[in-house]
Amino acid sequence: MQSNTDPVSNVDWVMAIASLLFFIGSFLPLATLSISLGFGGSVSGSVDSWHSYGIAGMLIALAGIALWLVMRFGLATLPPGRNWPLIAAGAILLGTVLVFIRGVVYSGESATLNGQVVGSAGLGYGAFIVLIAGVVASACAGFRARVDELATRAVGSARAANQNAQRARAERQQAAATGRPVDGPAADPPESTAGEEPQDL
Repeated sequence: MQSNTDPVSNVDWVMAIASLLFFIGSFLPLATLSISLGFGGSVSGSVDSWHSYGIAGMLIALAGIALWLVMRFGLATLPPGRNWPLIAAGAILLGTVLVFIRGVVYSGESATLNGQVVGSAGLGYGAFIVLIAGVVASACAGFRARVDELATRAVGSARAANQNAQRARAERQQAAATGRPVDGPAADPPESTAGEEPQDL
């Protein structure tokens, strides 16, 4: 993961904006309900994301965003051996899905009076803001997870190449100290001239 000394990238800006919109959208109408009172009168209301198990979804998603902030700016040292960016992306996506499902369940409800439907519910615009912002934030965290994976592989390859180079250098130095040739095939022994007749001059 990037340290707190690295410059802010475009992905970081998108992640920050998406996270802010996700938080703001949680206070906007997740679902709306309109009830007809007769004689042309009606009453309407709405609920936001902080209701029922939508609360759990918001807390999970915000925990994922907080985890990303901790990793991005080095606010704390996390235990090694885990793909923390991928965990953050999964938490954000899971929380977003829970909140949106809560809105869909609300939108399927209706109010009845004497067997007649007098009110109906629907998804509010806050549900779509939360969904889009949450998916974008999760994608940014997932992109960071992929970048970290590639960076880890590159570092491992560079370390292995460096170790091989050091080993080869040590072998050459040892060979030079003992007078033993290191590289190249052994020289062919001189051909024997025994039994050859001298040529006439």
